[in-house]
Amino acid sequence: MSTPHRRPRARPAPAPVGDETRTRILDAAERLFAERGIETVSVRSVLAAAGVNVALAHYHFGSREGLIAELLRVRVAPLMAELSRAVEETDARGAEATLEDVLRAYFVPAARWTAERPTLSRLIAQLQSAPSPEIRTVGDDAVRGVMNRLAAAVLRRLPTGLSRKQVFLRFMLAVGGPAFLARGWERLLDSARRRVDSDVSFDPAMVAEEFVAFAAAGLRATSGAARRGKPS
Repeated sequence: MSTPHRRPRARPAPAPVGDETRTRILDAAERLFAERGIETVSVRSVLAAAGVNVALAHYHFGSREGLIAELLRVRVAPLMAELSRAVEETDARGAEATLEDVLRAYFVPAARWTAERPTLSRLIAQLQSAPSPEIRTVGDDAVRGVMNRLAAAVLRRLPTGLSRKQVFLRFMLAVGGPAFLARGWERLLDSARRRVDSDVSFDPAMVAEEFVAFAAAGLRATSGAARRGKPS
């Protein structure tokens, strides 16, 4: 007599990852991605650094892309929302708001986050400069809304006579400064302490005002080509 076939028992799904564990995982991912580069860090190494059971957490986060998506949702999206809101509110003031006011609306929160959350700021910068086109697309998508709003508000306050090519290049130079600092904020501090003062620090408000002055001057400047009498 044949033995009846027994269907294998389904394994129960892992229990949900608690908030504290999820925070540890995201902290580890943010730090490792920022320090080593997104493409060199595996999910397993993130979970090991967080002291989390690999099988359990992998079930909930899945791939490295899943971890990146969660970081964007939980930690990057709030900054982008803050920047968008600040630029929109300033732009809504119309002619009352100067170019400096618009730039300040963007640079003040960006400088504060760079100083307070250097690993997160560096992560955002790395997303946009990663070797992988797929990861760069994720980074571009994360900041596109803010950049479009800022560009529109800046354009309304630029002097006439600039070509579209000039406007594009100047805007990219203006917003590239924060990204440059974000990628190497700790190195900048180390360099300043060697070359300026061993106790030097940079207040975020002061950094923002320097960016505002620098970017506004560059956006309004007479082009080198125009000064030489050449077409731009």
